[in-house]
Formats: sequence, structure tokens, C-alpha cells
Amino acid sequence: MTTIDTLIHLGAGPCRELDAHLALQPERLILVEADPSLAEALSARVQGLESVDVRHLAVASKPGEVTFHRYNLPDAGSLHPATGLKALFPGLKRLQTLTMEAVGIGDLIDSFQLESDAVHRLIVDLPGEEFPCLRALYDGGQLHRFQWLSMYCGHEPLYEHGLAAGAILDWLSEQGFDLVECDETQDPDRPCWILKRNPLKLECLTLQSQIQQFLADKSALTKDKAALSAARDEQAKLAAERQQQIEALNAEKAALAKDKAALAAARDEQAKLAQARQVEIDNLKSRLQEQQKRVTELDSQLTERDQRQTLLDEELHKAEGQIELIKDLLLRNELGQ
Repeated sequence: MTTIDTLIHLGAGPCRELDAHLALQPERLILVEADPSLAEALSARVQGLESVDVRHLAVASKPGEVTFHRYNLPDAGSLHPATGLKALFPGLKRLQTLTMEAVGIGDLIDSFQLESDAVHRLIVDLPGEEFPCLRALYDGGQLHRFQWLSMYCGHEPLYEHGLAAGAILDWLSEQGFDLVECDETQDPDRPCWILKRNPLKLECLTLQSQIQQFLADKSALTKDKAALSAARDEQAKLAAERQQQIEALNAEKAALAKDKAALAAARDEQAKLAQARQVEIDNLKSRLQEQQKRVTELDSQLTERDQRQTLLDEELHKAEGQIELIKDLLLRNELGQ
């Protein structure tokens, strides 16, 4: 028989299974109970058994303040009202409600420091809180630390917010646990479901998960490829447009360079022509200055000539006057004779 390292019984109650637990000879037997009177009775019962540890704790899927409901049936206590159980036991009465601080099941399991390569067994007797606690262990990566898993749960929901055993068993099967036995010896309405972790099923689930991940990755890669192809085509189109723009700009650049060369040649020609015109202008200016100088000289000569002519005209006029005077004198002389 495989040696069990740690056997954990959550919601042990009066623990009618104690002898069966001890018969398995676990290295550690941990009994957890929220009801203070039952926890105290358990501690007294196992006194002297070094391998047995009794913890007075309320266990929930997450830590926090909870209400524990005590009933006149010792095994009926729960963090949830026994709504469905009253239909089976009309005489069921709630004796007391206790406000407690619950410990999260994940934190509790971590505190036990279970050996990874050892065989461990978990018994869950948490009415109405079975599935939330199992789900919390799964979410925390702790569920598969246990090779054996036992769960007390009714065929139908017996507590508020509880699930029927079938729904939880289906979920556990999906997580790689096989149902080995349904023990109805203590309570046929709320039997003990015994499951064993199936390594092959776990491997299959792991492979299936990997396949799904591969398919998801493939789908993502396909989408990425399509997006990259579209981006590549868009970039190719943009590159072609840019190439056309570059070619157009190069053509425009060449035309501008040609125009620039033509303008530069025209500019040089105009500069050469302007230089020739400047030389011609300078020559004309020089000739003009000479002409102006000649004109000035001619004007001066003309003025001098005019002055001389005036003097000559005056002399001539005087001479003519004298001649006339002489003529008059001669005429008078002739007449006087």
C-alpha cells in the first residue's frame, strides 16, 4: 500500500473516520474544524498521538469574516445555512451563529509545506463551500498536489450557495481526477465521493491545453501574418508611390538643373554683352567728351568770330558813315564850285 505523507481533513466535525484515517498510517494527520466544541473534543480524543494535529479554524475559499451556523446535528455545521438539509431532516434546528475570521484554503495548504514528491490526501467536508474551496486550490495551482481527494457532498444542494455533487464531480474529472468510490455508509443523502488523480488524464489535459495554446498561438500568428502582409502591401504601395515621387522630383530636378544651366549661360552671355556694351558706352562717353570739348571750342571760336564780326560790322558801319560823309562833302564841294 502506498504510504501517505499528509492526510488533511477539512471540516472534520466529530471525525467518525478517525480510526480509518489512522489505519492508513499517514506521516501527518491534520484535522481542521470550525466548531469550537467539536475541535476541543477532537483535541482531547487524539491526545498522545504525535502524528495528529487538530486545528480550530474556519476554512473558506478566501480569508475574511464569516458566520458559522451550528445545528442540533453535530455534522451539519457550516458557513452556509442548511436550506436543503431541513427538507430531509424536519427536526433540524439552528442552535447558534458564530462570527469568525476564516482562513483562506490556499494559505492554509501552503502553511503545511507539503512535499512535492510525496503522496497526500485531502478530505473536504465543508458544506456549501466545497466547490469555491476546490476552485481556489485549482486557481492557486495547489489542487494537483493531492493524489487522493475525498469530498462529502449531497446528490442535491443541501446548503445555501452549494452545488450538487454531480456538477462538482464533472468539474473534477475535467481537472484529471477519476471517481473511485461513492461511500454512502455514513449518509446516503450526503455520501463521501473518493477520487484519485489520474496522471495519464492529467498528461492528456496538459497536452490538450498545449494543443489549445498552440492553436491559439497559431491563430494569433495567422492574424499577425495577415496584419504584417497587409502592412507589407501597404508599405510596398507607399514605397511605389514614394518611388514615383522620387522619379518625378528627380525629373523636376534635372529640368531645373537644365534651366539653371541655360540661365547661367544666358547670364554669362548677358554679362559678356553687358561688358561689351559697357566698353562701348565708355568709348561713346570718351567720344562724347571729345565732341563736347570740340563743340565748346567751336562755340568759343564762333563767339570770338561773332565778336569779330560785330566789330567788323561796326567798323564797316563807321566806314560807310564816313564814306557817306565824304560823299556829302564832295557833293557839296562840287555844288559850291
